Amino acid sequence: MKKINTLFITVLILSLITMSCVSTKSETQSSLIADPTVDLSNAEIYNVNPKVVKEGTLMSISGAGFGNNPGVVNIGGVDVTEYLGWDDNFIWFNVPKGIQQEAEVQVGYEFSDSLIITAPENSVTVKWIIDANKTQDIIDNTFTKYGLNKAPQLKAPLHVKGQWSKGDETYGLKDEGWDGGSRQVMFNIPGTSQWVMEAVFTPEAIDSFGKSMMLFAIEDREDELRNLSQFESDYAFIIKKTWAASLGLSNDPGVKINKENSLITIQFPVE
Repeated sequence: MKKINTLFITVLILSLITMSCVSTKSETQSSLIADPTVDLSNAEIYNVNPKVVKEGTLMSISGAGFGNNPGVVNIGGVDVTEYLGWDDNFIWFNVPKGIQQEAEVQVGYEFSDSLIITAPENSVTVKWIIDANKTQDIIDNTFTKYGLNKAPQLKAPLHVKGQWSKGDETYGLKDEGWDGGSRQVMFNIPGTSQWVMEAVFTPEAIDSFGKSMMLFAIEDREDELRNLSQFESDYAFIIKKTWAASLGLSNDPGVKINKENSLITIQFPVE
């Protein structure tokens, strides 16, 4: 009996070690580690978002010539060496510790036109999470309501468009219209149907909205199928109307940003 118990304990310990190794491996698969030898001399930076950040903020660099192998990105003297996603046109990562005010973003020999600003105290992060599969189910079930013969399909990538300024010095401040508002690409979490995006609003930006809500919309890449609106795709239009209705709003979804919460998470479908 003693030998059997000893054998059982030994097998159990080995099993736990094996499970631990497998778990650790799967948890690190989502992180891409930079290779400092990667040639980034052809890189071009088109845009960086958001322009106001905290440590850990989800940030994107859009451009061209990044290649498909992650190299080293530098922000104001701080190297970024771990990424959530990297391809020829987009780089995704969480902002590392130690970023100083008015930091330049460098990829290869290319520097961004915009400077990254470190958010002051009492700034608020707004995080959007869209489940594309569940969203498509909603669209599939409601497209006839809008007089369409065929349900519109997602054309990746998704974007969040909002009534806050995209300017370098005015980022996050209320913008009265949609034309001057921000439009930020979302990140598709690998292996899932979830798309995420973050924006950081300073106390000054929050105050600029006063008592009004900050309106926003979700857009996809489709530029041709605009049967329901000249301003957005049919896919985006149905999401906008469904989302606004679920929040008790008439035209566009919105959120009231206040300084009491450091993080506001907005999800669609609304749960």
